[in-house]
Amino acid sequence: MEKLLVNGNEILYHNNGQEMCVFKALFRVGSTDEHDPADYGCAHFLEHIFFKGSDTRSWKEITESGSRLGRQNAYTSSERTCYFQEFVSDDFEEAAGLITDMIFNLKVTDDEFNKERGVILEEYQTYLDDPDWYFFETSGWKYWGERSHRVVGTKKSLQRMTKERVLDFRRRHYKQERTAFIVVGDIERQRVIDFFENLNIPSFFLGDPEPYDRSEQIPDPESLSFYFPGEQADISLVGPRVDTSVESLKVECARRVFVNGFGSGMHSMIYHRIREELGYCYQIGMYLDRYRDYEAAIVSCKLDKKNVDSAKTEMLRLMDHVRKEGFSDGLLTTAKKNGYYKLADIRKTSSGFASNVFDKLDIYNRMDTLAEIKEAISSVTNDDIKAAAAYYFPDTFEPVLYKMTNEEKYKADEYK
Repeated sequence: MEKLLVNGNEILYHNNGQEMCVFKALFRVGSTDEHDPADYGCAHFLEHIFFKGSDTRSWKEITESGSRLGRQNAYTSSERTCYFQEFVSDDFEEAAGLITDMIFNLKVTDDEFNKERGVILEEYQTYLDDPDWYFFETSGWKYWGERSHRVVGTKKSLQRMTKERVLDFRRRHYKQERTAFIVVGDIERQRVIDFFENLNIPSFFLGDPEPYDRSEQIPDPESLSFYFPGEQADISLVGPRVDTSVESLKVECARRVFVNGFGSGMHSMIYHRIREELGYCYQIGMYLDRYRDYEAAIVSCKLDKKNVDSAKTEMLRLMDHVRKEGFSDGLLTTAKKNGYYKLADIRKTSSGFASNVFDKLDIYNRMDTLAEIKEAISSVTNDDIKAAAAYYFPDTFEPVLYKMTNEEKYKADEYK
């Protein structure tokens, strides 16, 4: 992938020879920039209303154009907002023009704004009614602190949200300095340069963004239980917060191989022990949750509440085993091969390549090739696995357990 700078815009460009292409406008802005509780949900609300019209297009023309070209969508997270259009290579200029028109020339009526408020309130309720989302967002909020509040906002903030507040959020945060445009597919480099050289940049997009506020104190985590009227308990065993920085590609790959072999798939240790041997659950897995410059390893599963304590004991025992012994030879080989396969599978499409490479650039300040990653993964040893296990789950860590259950004693739930 090549970095271009055209007309002040950062562009990440890669010609992979594929006819199916993607154009992304990615802003390093998200819900963590919402300092005032009255702003909670602003970043996500703004994502929605970008589809409601521009100076030259109605909302209907935007959605019809996006569907005619291919696939169009957007998402908001705690620290990013992304708008993208997938298309065939002949349509690059039209696809890029559609996304930039939505972003730069937003025009939304009061009536459309208020209708979209209703849509977002329905989305908010959908998340609350979905036990997976409810558990994921509530436990994350409690682990990372107030500024990691739900991306969608709160019912109170959404009901009181005004168009002026949302547009002011755009003015303060949607700046060229925090933006990357990503172009991947069979598109000639000069076409990309020509498009951005002729792109009209609005004044609000220029100038300095509002400074990042890093003053918040992330709370010390503590185990919590909260109520949800389901039959199963939902649990997450969370490791300590660790820095995302790594000293080498090999160390990064060793950590990913550890996550793969310990908890990511049917071959993993926790799947074999908790599901297959003990029969405690149907779903179990491990993932890394990131917030700002930190990440934490999380093992989660759904199971009968009577098995929560014994499942936790088994998870901690397996963590201790890997810290001391690492993986078996067979599991190490499988985790390395499966880890590389998953990464190569993501990168085989233009959209997957764009997301994966930007993640590596944004988190690790590197854009590694598949060949470099394959070589690094192949060099991972069992000593590297033991070091990775000790990094995410040191022998001194106090396990944090989040539990969602239908036990009556948690029914006075303050977390909704």
